[in-house]
Amino acid sequence: MRVPRSIQERLALLIGLAVTVLWIAAASVTSTILRHEMDEVFDSAQQETAQRILPLAVLDIIECEEEGIGQRIAALRAHDELFTYMT
Repeated sequence: MRVPRSIQERLALLIGLAVTVLWIAAASVTSTILRHEMDEVFDSAQQETAQRILPLAVLDIIECEEEGIGQRIAALRAHDELFTYMT
């Protein structure tokens, strides 16, 4: 590869490289932010699904409970709801 001789060629090469580097940096930052936001939504959806299923599990435990056997049910912690069910 030959070295650009004119100022115009050098300027075009440097601008092209700068735009490419900035584009790659912007794509990386966007990818990281998008992954974080998607993980947050998926985590919330999993929590909401668990909260919908938990009452069914509790009823099953209570109905099957034998005398002398105690069951403990974990408390649900509050969180921001990003995913909700419409009934």
